[in-house]
Amino acid sequence: MMLEKAFPPLKFFNLPNIISSSAIVCGFVSFMFVAQGNLRTALFIYPLTLLLDSLDGVVARKMRCASEFGLQLDSFCDGFNFCIIPVFMAYSLGFNSWPAVGLLLLHLITGIWRLVYYCLIGLQDSDSEPYFLGVTTTLSAAITGITGAFVSRRYLQAQASAVTVASGY
Repeated sequence: MMLEKAFPPLKFFNLPNIISSSAIVCGFVSFMFVAQGNLRTALFIYPLTLLLDSLDGVVARKMRCASEFGLQLDSFCDGFNFCIIPVFMAYSLGFNSWPAVGLLLLHLITGIWRLVYYCLIGLQDSDSEPYFLGVTTTLSAAITGITGAFVSRRYLQAQASAVTVASGY
C-alpha cells in the first residue's frame, strides 16, 4: 500500500492497537477535563482507560495478532494513563504540598521504571502459565484513585501519597 510506505506503522493497524489507542485518547480527555477543573467528568471518563487496557491484550491473543509493536504501544499508553494521569489528578485534587508532590513523583518514576522493566524482562515463567511479577501500573493507578477519592483531609495527604508510592512497588 502507498499509505503504509509513507507511514510504516500503519502495518500494525488492527483492532487491539485501536483499543490501546482509544485508551490513551480517554486518558487524554480525562487529563483535559482535570485541567479545566471538571474533575467529576474526568473521573467518569477515566475508568474507560482501565476497561480498554484490560481488553487490548485479550483481543490481540484471541485474534492472534499480538506483536512487539502492540506490546510497546500498550506499555506507552499505560505509562501515560496509569503513571502520569493519576499523579496529575492527585495534584489537582489538592495533593500539592512538597511532601505529597515528592511522593507523587516517586510514584511516577517507579511506575515508568516498572513498565520499562516489564518491556525488557517480560512475563515470568511458571509451570502452568506466565505471570506478571509485582503490582501492575493499572492496579497501582486504581489504588491511587481509590485512595484519593476517600482522602479529603489535608493532614492525610502524606499518608495517602505513601499508599500511592507503596502501590508502585
